[in-house]
Amino acid sequence: MPSLLPDQTAFIGGLSISRNTAAIKQKGKDMREMRHIAITLAVASTLGLSACSGLGDRDQKMLSGAAIGAGVGVVGTAVTGGCISCGAVIGGLVGTGAGYILHENEERRK
Repeated sequence: MPSLLPDQTAFIGGLSISRNTAAIKQKGKDMREMRHIAITLAVASTLGLSACSGLGDRDQKMLSGAAIGAGVGVVGTAVTGGCISCGAVIGGLVGTGAGYILHENEERRK
């Protein structure tokens, strides 16, 4: 295979092979940005979960319901092509209410 200089194209056996240095640099930049976002999300999740250690039973159920509801809302609106942030908010609110109702029902049974 012939060596290619930046932004050149070679034709080998009917195939076009090119080396676009701008595209390679952009891909590297995109990967660094994704890595920074992933690290930020991991740190934020860890800090967020550490704040939940002293919650009561009702608060834990409501927070779990909110998280599950928001996740379901995001997936549902992504599949249907709707507003993803709207789905997350509505799902979180519904999940919070469901967690509260679940706790109250358990308290009545005691």
